[in-house]
Amino acid sequence: MAAENSRSKKGCLIAFIIWIILAVILALVWRFAIQPLLDENLTSDTSQAGEFQHELQIALDGFSGYAVWRSPELANDLAQDGIRLRALDDQANYARRISALEKGDVQFAVFTIDAWLSAGAEHGSFPGSIIMVNDETIGADAMVAYEASTPDITALNDSDARIIATPDSPSEFLSRVVISHFHLPELGDKWLSSADGAEDVFNQLQKADPKQKQAFVLWEPYVAKAQSIPGVKVLVDSSSLSGYIIDVLVVQRAFLRAEPELTKRVIEGYLRAAYQNNQRGMDRLISEDAKRLGAPLETNQVEAVLRGISWANTIDNFTYFGLAKNENQSARHIRESISAISDVLVSTGRLDTDPTEGQPERLYYDQILRQLQDTNFHPATSPGSQNILTGPVALNQEEGRKTANLSALSEQQWEQLRPLGQLKAKPVEFGRGGSRLTIQAQRDLAALKEKLTGWPRSYCHIVGHTRAEGDPEANLALAQQRADAVQQFLIKSGIPAKRLKASATLDGSAQEVRFILGEAPY
Repeated sequence: MAAENSRSKKGCLIAFIIWIILAVILALVWRFAIQPLLDENLTSDTSQAGEFQHELQIALDGFSGYAVWRSPELANDLAQDGIRLRALDDQANYARRISALEKGDVQFAVFTIDAWLSAGAEHGSFPGSIIMVNDETIGADAMVAYEASTPDITALNDSDARIIATPDSPSEFLSRVVISHFHLPELGDKWLSSADGAEDVFNQLQKADPKQKQAFVLWEPYVAKAQSIPGVKVLVDSSSLSGYIIDVLVVQRAFLRAEPELTKRVIEGYLRAAYQNNQRGMDRLISEDAKRLGAPLETNQVEAVLRGISWANTIDNFTYFGLAKNENQSARHIRESISAISDVLVSTGRLDTDPTEGQPERLYYDQILRQLQDTNFHPATSPGSQNILTGPVALNQEEGRKTANLSALSEQQWEQLRPLGQLKAKPVEFGRGGSRLTIQAQRDLAALKEKLTGWPRSYCHIVGHTRAEGDPEANLALAQQRADAVQQFLIKSGIPAKRLKASATLDGSAQEVRFILGEAPY
């Protein structure tokens, strides 16, 4: 009897426990499944339905050049077609950005081309395609140094020299372009001294020994602050370059194939928003965007940002992608920029091999822009053919960024040029004892021509050097003839004659040709 009572009590306890478990399960189901569904239905029943049919994401960071992507003008434009584009700030984590693109967590992302190449090489693939140029840096990054020890780039040709820069930033890439393009054979492999942002670089500059050979690479507003330090000068800034520090819009390949019209609509919205802000004043957008990001800028800082960034408009994009032929526009073809940037990354050891495998066209897609061109797209016109701005300015045709208009120089002006440094170039081969360029020399000079194209603000002094042996006068005459031959080849290759000067010198070092790059003083 006692045993039966015990079993009965145990059964009741078990049943009670089961009921408790079921009650907990039912409570959890109600809390996390039924109640949210009812709340969602309530919200849906009492809200404006169908406002956004498409929820898209774009990965970027707080760079001011991306302000248009965060602008109210773009949000309002896309909302007309039921599109909401969320800007996701990943703090410039490019590995995370490319991974999110591959997984489809974001449909769009913005990269500098060098960051896209590096991220893709490390990721093992390029899950997106470049469809638009966002902007090009034209002075926001600069390399500065104390003039006492480092008056020009050539002074860095020392095994003890160091460059202080922020890794994986446009400033670091500016450093790599300098190392790749200038003759610095003595600069060691461990040239980079890492810093944590422009403010850290600036602080290190303030504490540095002016007698040490060091260059400091930073961005605005710290470039302006650096120039206020006695004895500090700018060696080179990104305004000297063309086609290297470029931000591009990348779209996930699968999304592009599945949603080409939606992709086009996003580009149209961006170009219209950029146009509106350009007409109304990009300074207003930059200031408001900085406030929204919690990092407000002073007026002089906003002005520095505007001087340092060139936003690519519709015409610029047509030029970047080879759809508009205009000799006065400075944008290099996106294919040429990808190849040149890849060369810099490989030659400076950032990458082991060219990640495009000699096929840069695999990384971009021009059909969206081609469709805009074919339909005479104008950013002042809305999808409903209504002007998005009022007044005559609304129908002004956009103009692309112009090529630097360098003037011809007098002999005195050539002497007054601010020296940058000696360009890196393979020894120019000539026919024995003469000035005839060999086939190999012509190939090497064609590569040098591409470097010169990337420095559109610079003049190049072609200097023929003599050897110590033999008749000095004959050697000098031969050196001049060889410098002249190189100059003529570069002119025929497309370098304006006013950018070039050929001369010879009796220095007795070797019978060779050197290339000295210089710019008009700031």
